[in-house]
Amino acid sequence: MKYLFLLVGSGLIIWSLYSIRQANGKLVREQARCASDLKEIAGELQTFAEAIIAEMEVEAAKLRELLADSRQARAEAVRPIELPAAEAVGAVEVKAAYPDPIPLAEHAERKKHRSGGKRNEKILAADGKYQRVLELAAAGWPEGEIARVTGIGKGEVQLILQLRK
Repeated sequence: MKYLFLLVGSGLIIWSLYSIRQANGKLVREQARCASDLKEIAGELQTFAEAIIAEMEVEAAKLRELLADSRQARAEAVRPIELPAAEAVGAVEVKAAYPDPIPLAEHAERKKHRSGGKRNEKILAADGKYQRVLELAAAGWPEGEIARVTGIGKGEVQLILQLRK
């Protein structure tokens, strides 16, 4: 009997080792299959990323082209405005978009007859930049353009024009 228990115990040990080996073999095969699947997924991701990068480069080139076109159109739309020379006594030369200016002296005469005096004209005539503001305003230029061309703030241009009144 003793040998029987020894034989049955040995059989159980052998069967356990065989079962463990079978389970271990399944795990190794499953692990190899997972590694293969991961390599395949990584390859697909690489291909997908390269396709997206290529598409982004095409779109970036389109955006650069649109930006260049926009800058060119903006450069063509902005036209330089000629300022009168500092020594010029007569009318200011302006682009066709604005009416011909009235010389400051003539404008002051008109204002004098309307307002009945020289109240603010002495103050405004003291500085050449104020004189330019008045000449351009008399020519029908908008306040924003006068400010941009003369380098004076828009609020100061408005103040000069209000003092003129």
